[in-house]
Amino acid sequence: MNETNNVPANALAALPITLVTGFLGVGKSTYINRILHAYSGQRIGLVVNEFGEVGLESNILEASPDDIVELSGGCMCCLLRKDLRDAVKRLVRHDSGLERIVVEASGLSDPVPVQQTFRNARVGRPVQLESVICLVDQANFLENRVEYEVLDRQVRGADFILITKADQSPDSAELVEQVLSELAPRVPRYRIGEEPPLELLVGTRSAPEPGEHIHVHAHELGNEAHDRHEHDVQQLWFESPQPFDPERLKLFFDQLPQGIVRGKGVLYLANKDGKKHKFVLQLSGARRELQAVPWKRKEIKSNVVLLLGKSFDLEKLREELCECLSTTDARPLESQGSTA
Repeated sequence: MNETNNVPANALAALPITLVTGFLGVGKSTYINRILHAYSGQRIGLVVNEFGEVGLESNILEASPDDIVELSGGCMCCLLRKDLRDAVKRLVRHDSGLERIVVEASGLSDPVPVQQTFRNARVGRPVQLESVICLVDQANFLENRVEYEVLDRQVRGADFILITKADQSPDSAELVEQVLSELAPRVPRYRIGEEPPLELLVGTRSAPEPGEHIHVHAHELGNEAHDRHEHDVQQLWFESPQPFDPERLKLFFDQLPQGIVRGKGVLYLANKDGKKHKFVLQLSGARRELQAVPWKRKEIKSNVVLLLGKSFDLEKLREELCECLSTTDARPLESQGSTA
């Protein structure tokens, strides 16, 4: 990470944060190294939570020491929440052009308080918790969760679940899947090596900012995925000048296919709130966030939705979005779908 005196254009944008959780020895450092390699062209900061006085994780992670802030002597979820905010603040201060922060929680951390740390956090620029990835060790998960209740909380608090060490315990696969589906039925689950493109789990580019309209070309992720030899990422781009009926739209999102793992957009709702506010949508796994932002003076009100994932019916989903519009005969101004 290089010190810079010039503040880049993206310094005022929300800084995306990826939180990687999972029990001790599950393979979090290995997966974070994979993220670092995949995003080697980006300026990424790391926050690592460790127990003890000797920092082992920083010796495993393949990053410059200037890119890492270590937290030791406690767990993020209880002792170090202020330290966590301060760590992010130090990284931002060190590099105003930072493009992403990856946080590795300790194996005993409850992810929910860690997530809450980033809500309305003041670190020198806005931050956005983009995704929570929980790694589950198939070989030891069932045994460990009997003694450590935090494993269940880690699973429930995830946006995505990645199952590791499947080859070490193939006989337990069915039971692990059953337990995970009971703990977090709507959270997408993948095995390492079989998961979708990394950018769907870690984050997509050009997320909408509060107070701004979304600016994403429908082919953008497809080009990125193609460069990484991924050819089956589906994307639905939907734009309409008609407002959405709030109840129909809520039902639509409640019934989203599990193949949809990412979503973002700006929503124009046909109710009293919609006249005053647009709603910035962030969808990551099973988690949905809506932020109300006042319409700017003379801003043209419209809907823009981008949905990404695998193995879903593009045409059916487009039709269902059309049916969510408040006028029965409304048709989208522009809607595109493609498979990268």
